[in-house]
Amino acid sequence: MKCRICGSDQIGNQLSVREMMIPTREVFDYFECADCHCLQIRDIPDNLGAYYGPDYYSFQTPVERENAEAAGAERGTDDAARRSGEWDMTPILDVGCGAGKFLQELRAIGYGNLMGCDPFLEQDITYGDEIHIYKRTIHEMDGVYEKIFMNDAFEHVTDPHEVMESIHRLLSPDGVARIAIPIYPNIAYDMFGADWYQLDAPRHIFLHSRQSMELLAKEHGLRIVDVTYDADPSQIFRSYLYSKDIPFWEQKMSMILEDLGEKEVDDIEALSREANEKEYGDHAVFCLMK
Repeated sequence: MKCRICGSDQIGNQLSVREMMIPTREVFDYFECADCHCLQIRDIPDNLGAYYGPDYYSFQTPVERENAEAAGAERGTDDAARRSGEWDMTPILDVGCGAGKFLQELRAIGYGNLMGCDPFLEQDITYGDEIHIYKRTIHEMDGVYEKIFMNDAFEHVTDPHEVMESIHRLLSPDGVARIAIPIYPNIAYDMFGADWYQLDAPRHIFLHSRQSMELLAKEHGLRIVDVTYDADPSQIFRSYLYSKDIPFWEQKMSMILEDLGEKEVDDIEALSREANEKEYGDHAVFCLMK
């Protein structure tokens, strides 16, 4: 085994992880690179798309156009001004956008030049003149964007080096790429190991470390300008229920309250906040520039 990020053949932790979202409970092997500490699947399934399908949560029916406008009104957006042409036309690309929920949220607050791409979509999607979503990988996109988002998508790609190269190609000279990912190591993995729910085998191909993100960025002409840890208590709640063999879609907060009680739930919420402050939560946002 060799690390697909840094090329090292030095292996750290190895673990077997169950698929718990569909759930098939099929087991997939992961290993940690001892050098850059990226945790990654050993063998990428040939039929990876079969583990998504139309019921995967990011492909569910998106917010309808009128709901997006209502959301904009709630946030104080001047809808009449937007209709008269006063859109913010900053070019924005959302990579791995699913059915476009995040893009519709941007549209609702006044952005009007929105693109998305996701290779697992069934077909292209368009919402009016403002949102265009393509059944494509990032490598098939063209143009120049001032903002590129990858919201919980980078961990899904099988070719992170090539994706970073495409981000560099598409990003404007003073643009910002915002990559939100589960990150390793973290407090939830320390507590639950292979039951850490963000492993999400086999969809999460890479669980990046801060070191592996820094290596990728530097190698492809990008620099990390900010890192914010923003994990919420689900890092512990969902992992705890996985350890009880309860799949993702069957989990309810009432199960946590019944097992742990309100006092322990409050303690876990405080523990999650503390983990973020110590940069040890299980989710982080990386901002990159050229």
